[in-house]
Amino acid sequence: MFIKPPPVPSLSFDLIDAAGYGYHRVWTERQYLLRLALIPILIKFVAAISYYITGWDDDILRRGLFMLPATFAEGWVLAQFLRTLLMEERWPQTLPKERDDKAIAHLVLRARGIISATLVFVLIQVVSTVVAWSVMLLDAGAKTIAEQRANGIQPEGGDALLQSLMIVPVIGLLVASIWTFRLLWVNIPYVVLMPMRAYLAQLGGFMASVRMLGLFFVCVIPISVLATMISQFIVSQSGAEALADAPALARFVIMLLSAMTDMVTALIATTGMAYALRNIVPHHPDALKDVHGRKEK
Repeated sequence: MFIKPPPVPSLSFDLIDAAGYGYHRVWTERQYLLRLALIPILIKFVAAISYYITGWDDDILRRGLFMLPATFAEGWVLAQFLRTLLMEERWPQTLPKERDDKAIAHLVLRARGIISATLVFVLIQVVSTVVAWSVMLLDAGAKTIAEQRANGIQPEGGDALLQSLMIVPVIGLLVASIWTFRLLWVNIPYVVLMPMRAYLAQLGGFMASVRMLGLFFVCVIPISVLATMISQFIVSQSGAEALADAPALARFVIMLLSAMTDMVTALIATTGMAYALRNIVPHHPDALKDVHGRKEK
């Protein structure tokens, strides 16, 4: 049903080709993706309005709790589209009219892949939220200590743990965070039920994560910058100088734009990453043709 490429010593791909494939494929599949993503975008929009009304905009953990339904919906969309990219399958899949054990077995495997990829995506987002919250706490504590020292106050024993954490080499933390970037994309192999151990074993060393990080930035930054410019235009047209001063209607429009931008960038980045991993992740022989329509070599 699909081919499994031989192991490669390290992940290698053309960054521009992979990013170009992401943009091109998402654009050509825009009608299909609109049917897939419309409800999840609305769920994220409603969740954003909810935590805005409650005044929890700056509380990362509570915001993450509000966004859980939207996170599940987004993970489902990405899993469905990954099955389209890797296995040439399209949502919705219908049951055969007559009993066909082979077709039913295939649908069961498809469902397992989609559920696995969705749950892994949600887990990744939850862990990322907790890490971001922890970093915020450390940053706030570091600023407090800096202010105390600037005022000639020596931090007391309650800040001893924080002071010891601040001794951790920044470069070491940066290297570790870059290496773990590969873990943010394990929903791609999981959607075709590829074991994570096999996925990590074939990625290679540290430079694989650097390439993946570079691809992510190329896929995300242009759309994010465009959305930021549109948001600033909306704020300026509302007569406000900053988003915090904008009227509620302008904020709601920007929230909807943000939900759409998050979904589009996630689709482009995931598509580009799937293309970059095509020599590692099992896929259908006719899947992941390059931007010129040729099959992979």
